[in-house]
Amino acid sequence: MDKLKYLTVVLLGMLQLVNCQDMKKKEMPMPSYDVQISHPWNNYMITPVEDKIITLEGVPSHLPYGSSSGTWGDSGKGFSEQGGTPIGANIVYFSRYENKFYHLKADFPKDKVLSLVQRAYSNNESDSSNEPLKEFISIKDEPDYYEKYNKFGKSYYKFATLVFGFAPKGMVVVWLR
Repeated sequence: MDKLKYLTVVLLGMLQLVNCQDMKKKEMPMPSYDVQISHPWNNYMITPVEDKIITLEGVPSHLPYGSSSGTWGDSGKGFSEQGGTPIGANIVYFSRYENKFYHLKADFPKDKVLSLVQRAYSNNESDSSNEPLKEFISIKDEPDYYEKYNKFGKSYYKFATLVFGFAPKGMVVVWLR
């Protein structure tokens, strides 16, 4: 009788372990993205002095090294990939144009950011398809979206770039692209 109880406990324990592993597979992967810092015109260039992108997962994430570049909303520079769900920023930067330091401490709307990083947006439509693409799909609902849609000439792309746009008088715009 004791052997039967022991065997039952072991089997139940193994079932729970399998269920936990299945649950882990269904969890959303941690977002990864490039970070860019831009300005409206070259004479409005800024230089970060201290920076931290605050993530939901507590993963360290930062701005690229050096000063802003490119055009408004697109620095044109690559940077090593960052990870985590960005929910805020704590940045001290120097505006050369104004000869002034600014401190940005901002929390992003957490629910909105979580919603955006779990979406993949339509890029184009297939000429051969009569079915129009949705504006976006949920990556959580369709984790194999990339393989599923790109085979048929339809493309969906997920959040891939976090862009900070620095403008005069301490104005900062943040894009999740």
